[in-house]
Amino acid sequence: MKIFLKLIISAAGFILLFTPVFQSSQLFGFKQVDNSGQEVLEKDLEYLQNLNERADEQIISGEMDSIRYMVDEALTLAEIFNDREEETQAYINLGSYFLNRNLPDSVFHYLTDPYERLKDTSNGLRLGNIIANAYARSNNPTASLILQEELLQRAREEENTYFSAGLTQNMGNNYRTLGDLNTAIEHYLISLEMAEELEDSTLLAVILDNLGRMNTDLENLEIAETYISQALEIAKSIGNLRNQLTSHLNLGIVQNMLEKYEASENNFNRVIEISEQLGNIQGQVQGLYNLGDLYKNMGNYELALRKFEESLLLGDEYNIAIARYYNQRGKANVYFEQDDYTRAISLYTEALQIAEELASDNLIVSSNRDLFESYERSGDTLNAYPFLKRYSVMQDSLKALEQEQAVARQEVLLGLRTERETRELTEQALEQEQQGRMIITFLLVLLLFILAGLLLLIFTKIKDNKQLEAQKKELIEANEVKDQLLSVLSHDLRTPITSIQGVIQLIRSNLIGEAELNSALNQIEVKLQKEMNTLTNYLQWAKNQKDGFKPSLSVVNLSKVIVDVISDFEKVAINKNISIENHLPDKALIYADKHMVYVILRNLLSNALKYTPKSGKVLLGFTYSSDRAVFSIEDNGEGVPPENYERIFDPFHTSNEGTDGEIGTGLGLSICKDFAQIQGASIYFESEIGKGTTFFIDFKVPPTQNDVNS
Repeated sequence: MKIFLKLIISAAGFILLFTPVFQSSQLFGFKQVDNSGQEVLEKDLEYLQNLNERADEQIISGEMDSIRYMVDEALTLAEIFNDREEETQAYINLGSYFLNRNLPDSVFHYLTDPYERLKDTSNGLRLGNIIANAYARSNNPTASLILQEELLQRAREEENTYFSAGLTQNMGNNYRTLGDLNTAIEHYLISLEMAEELEDSTLLAVILDNLGRMNTDLENLEIAETYISQALEIAKSIGNLRNQLTSHLNLGIVQNMLEKYEASENNFNRVIEISEQLGNIQGQVQGLYNLGDLYKNMGNYELALRKFEESLLLGDEYNIAIARYYNQRGKANVYFEQDDYTRAISLYTEALQIAEELASDNLIVSSNRDLFESYERSGDTLNAYPFLKRYSVMQDSLKALEQEQAVARQEVLLGLRTERETRELTEQALEQEQQGRMIITFLLVLLLFILAGLLLLIFTKIKDNKQLEAQKKELIEANEVKDQLLSVLSHDLRTPITSIQGVIQLIRSNLIGEAELNSALNQIEVKLQKEMNTLTNYLQWAKNQKDGFKPSLSVVNLSKVIVDVISDFEKVAINKNISIENHLPDKALIYADKHMVYVILRNLLSNALKYTPKSGKVLLGFTYSSDRAVFSIEDNGEGVPPENYERIFDPFHTSNEGTDGEIGTGLGLSICKDFAQIQGASIYFESEIGKGTTFFIDFKVPPTQNDVNS
């Protein structure tokens, strides 16, 4: 729960530092006609100023629909009139627009060069603060702090106490992100004292709310509740609904952790009410999700599921992917607590897929742990093992990465402190010794060396982290290859072994005579030998491919391979009275890896028999098309529903039961796709509801035409 909340509400803690906005008077545009050219110019300049003020007003109120058009017009006018002050204000509005939409990269793209050109204007500090906040949003607190140090120095020189207070609290957020909690608290308290002196209620509310959130992270829940309650009362007193929304949400979270369920419920309901009033969809999604988590903790599972579903539907409507992850996981947690592991596993599996789409290592690790625990609780050790292995590998990798990053953070923080101390020494030297120009020059050179070393250290650590990420990715891929092989073995050997087990049970129950017993023992011996051969082939193949699945391509007669595959499934076909019609020519030559082809054909034939009704038929075909060889397998089953088309080849995709109640692992078609692509082949299908499905494998032909025609 905590990760989700941080991802969604973290932006609320940074202060954009708006200047007062006044109501616009009558607006004038380019088409204004006047006898005096000077009067027309003054009116157009007034129009430009009012345009920026209107945009600033709408940003504060959260009305973003027309901001971009207003900013573009203001920038055009500012360029025409060469008005640097209004140009700065227009870029501030543009940056605020991007930050409200969580687009920090756009801030860098559009504001970096203008900031260097306009930093000396009266609003240059605000423009710089927009860029500093964008660095923080991009998870680059170090770059944010470096720029904030520069801005704070200028703010002190200009005796701008309001800006200094807001900037100091923003720096506290960055130190908190870097893990230096003591320095973060120090900055929060300094900014709090400054805000109290300024009697700025909005600034006070934000700082108190951030102090509460940090104490929540430290599990000082009673202290956190006090701070956030104070922030909420201030926000109410000034009628600031946006700050009320944030405080109600954070207070509800703390009270949920303190098991003050009634108070927590009231706060989350208030979050939803304010969000609806402001048109804040994200706030509504958050409120509903947290209500679901609250009701789960209270043991009201039916109501919890309802709130998670409401939050999920709203998040889907507005394409909030992270909301789908947490709400599906929240529902899974409910079923897990009710020992309904089947539904829990299904929802945890979907959550894992979303985490992988979001490329969030922490979410992927959590999902693998959830699936391992669910399978283990359900007694399915075989399926629990791959998730345990993947969880363990990723957890170890993340710990190693965190250690590297922790070292880097400490070195960066040391550099920042050294820079700040050097600047203070410089200021003292200037005050005490106006004639000491040599000392000043020396300290400035020293500062440049420190900054250069700091940048070199940052770049080095970034490079090391990228290498560590690459190594982690290789480990994950290697582990997935191993798990895939285990899945193949499980998938291919489960059915025959189960059949053998059934015969053994008949023998033990004395349900067959001596003659039948000898026949059954002979069948068991043949089956065991055949499956031992199959197992030996897989292990030998895996040993040869230990550096990854690298196909060994050669000319393969598909006709011979399919005969062996049909033989393997002869009994299955007989039991369901299904006819297998083999229309392959004597020589159906392809250029492929024989072992992989065997695995693909086994899975496709098994799938066809599974979904073909009793007394049905399966047709096997083969044709040459241009420079490709196409194998087809057609059944007359019920067909694939259109809604399953896009996910049919996904691993662990839950399929329907077969016509005789058969249950699959969800791996067969995924394995077929992977093995086909590895050797340069492709797999696709055609299906019609009520009539059946045909799968096609498009193989390479042998290198020479003589091989094809022989």
